[in-house]
Amino acid sequence: MANRKSVSKKVRFEVFKRDKFICQYCGRHAPNIILEIDHIEPVSKGGTNDILNLITSCKECNRGKTNVQLDDESALAKQKKQLEELQERREQIELLLQWRKSLSTLENDTVNLVVDYINSKIEDFSLNEVGMRGIEKLTKRFDLPDILEAIDISRVKYLQYDSDNKLTKDSVEQFISKIGGILVLKNKPEIDQELAYVKGICRNRFNYWDNKVGSIILSNYVSALREYGWDEERILDDIRTEVKPKTLECKNWTQWRKLVEGWTADIQKWETQEYAELGSYDISELKEIAQDLLRTKSHILPALKHTGSVFENYTPESLEQGLTHSLIHYLTSVTETDNSDENQNSSKPSIMSSFWKSGLGEVFKPINSHLTYYLAEAALELYRLWLESYEIFLDDQLTPENAQIILNEFAELGGENTG
Repeated sequence: MANRKSVSKKVRFEVFKRDKFICQYCGRHAPNIILEIDHIEPVSKGGTNDILNLITSCKECNRGKTNVQLDDESALAKQKKQLEELQERREQIELLLQWRKSLSTLENDTVNLVVDYINSKIEDFSLNEVGMRGIEKLTKRFDLPDILEAIDISRVKYLQYDSDNKLTKDSVEQFISKIGGILVLKNKPEIDQELAYVKGICRNRFNYWDNKVGSIILSNYVSALREYGWDEERILDDIRTEVKPKTLECKNWTQWRKLVEGWTADIQKWETQEYAELGSYDISELKEIAQDLLRTKSHILPALKHTGSVFENYTPESLEQGLTHSLIHYLTSVTETDNSDENQNSSKPSIMSSFWKSGLGEVFKPINSHLTYYLAEAALELYRLWLESYEIFLDDQLTPENAQIILNEFAELGGENTG
């Protein structure tokens, strides 16, 4: 009779796990029963403790079976199948781990490639740890060809050289910082890319720009075109041939906003073919014009004060009073010209005439010195910049009532008394 060798705890546990802690004879499972390990081929007949010869059995089934070998080979076949599946799972897990390791290596290789490419563009400079971490994030979000193209675009647009033909540090930092933004923009739909370009024009040209409101205005315009039935290609063409050029012609936020919102209003009327003139302004638009006037004034006032300090007739009060009177004169001249039947063919009111008739000409009256002549010209140019953007009013129906609302709002916001 063969000596029985006990089954180790490790093997017992593996058999129980394989059989899901269920008796393979009666189907009952732990903890409702006590499980044991049974030998398919009894030890007394040469059976071993190999896991293929072991099966989970409850105490009752195992003790009742004694040393009778199972005639039904289905249990054995089932165990073999389960073992094969278990082995296949293990092999797949190993392959998965190997794949993850190779993927990690590939990611590192990609980061190193991009870092080397950037460093090749910046000569004596190189990416620091912060820059490398930023590039690592980009490689996880974007495809390698797009990243390399964004680097080239940023290099052409932002890298600059000093008089010794050396890259400047500021331009290198800007070149690196702009790569992510270029990638984000490149991965947006074409229409969104074009609208981002339009907003960039506005930011660069206007003293004031509200990006949130500007985005809404452009979105409403595009939505109106879509609702009317225009396809993406036609909308793209419109943005490139109409919106961009007209934006470049606009001189301030108010003018641009009125233009695009006017277009949107027109589009919404296309269905009924109602093309009424947008001649009148609403209260919110008039108040916005006043805000813009005061904002622009705050930009030029320090320079005018500094310039005026060398003139005999200058005082801070005379400058403030002159600017207010010039605004009154200018807006009054506009409304008189635009709303008078007799003057329909007369010349438009002049910004420069408002400068002299308001008393500003006396404030900046040159004395016998070449310097004061030049400074007077500089003051005149600053003044012109203040009101030049508002010449758009000359092409609209700005009524005397509208002009007074602008002046009143200007005063309430901090301008001098305009009554």
